[in-house]
Amino acid sequence: MSRLRGLDGTCDGIIVDCLTLWVSNLLLRGDRDDTILENADALAGAIRGGRSSITLVSNEVGEGVHPETAAGLRFRDLLGHVNQRVAAACETVVLMVAGIPLAVKGPGARA
Repeated sequence: MSRLRGLDGTCDGIIVDCLTLWVSNLLLRGDRDDTILENADALAGAIRGGRSSITLVSNEVGEGVHPETAAGLRFRDLLGHVNQRVAAACETVVLMVAGIPLAVKGPGARA
């Protein structure tokens, strides 16, 4: 988060690739779910208050195979909550399916 804040305003655009790996690293480090969600809220705040354009990449893991383990279920659910919190702060959300962009939020999105 400090690196993102440090870059804000120093360039036109920032790419964060990817939230999925970020969440998995926090889980493997032993962070609690509430701590990870607080980090996601801080990221959302940085997006809302930022001066640079930020593009974030994440994976949709809730549409696939149902995880068999408790750890897999935790990861799937937690990443879903992180994605929701971050997407709420974004002006535009695009879901890529087979290389085709589907506007979820923002220009081109249908109500």
